[in-house]
Amino acid sequence: MSVILKPYNTVEIGAGKTARFHLGDCLDVFKHLEPHSVDVIVTSPPYNLGIQYSRYQDTLSGPDYLEWTHAWVAAAARVLRADGDLTEARVATDRALELARRTRRPDAESAAHLECARIDLAAGDRAAAKARAHTALELTDRFDSPTERGRIEQFLAQLATTR
Repeated sequence: MSVILKPYNTVEIGAGKTARFHLGDCLDVFKHLEPHSVDVIVTSPPYNLGIQYSRYQDTLSGPDYLEWTHAWVAAAARVLRADGDLTEARVATDRALELARRTRRPDAESAAHLECARIDLAAGDRAAAKARAHTALELTDRFDSPTERGRIEQFLAQLATTR
């Protein structure tokens, strides 16, 4: 029996459909998912450039980095549907924001900006993360959601206290 991890976030995307977001090490997440059960994988893998991440050693030897890359790509291939999409986070953030803007729903756009901020932070771009989070916060003025505003403020507080 497969164990499904609790999603980081679940968003209604219309017509009775939902999108589930998992935030974590893909090798940990993918082992709990059924084969060919994922429509889209958005990734921002470390590129072994010596960037100082909080939880990942970005200075592997060439052979170790290739072995790790093979492992996560194979795991992604196992869970991705045949017609699914594997994309890098920076490309995906632009697509997600464009789709959210098209809904003309400030709540969807705010949520997209916050998710993009999290991706930016994970990729090491604190300035972009802060800017996107502030945009998300400004959008909450256009709809009544203390919960969403609280999530954004919590993210900004975390951003201010971590390096």
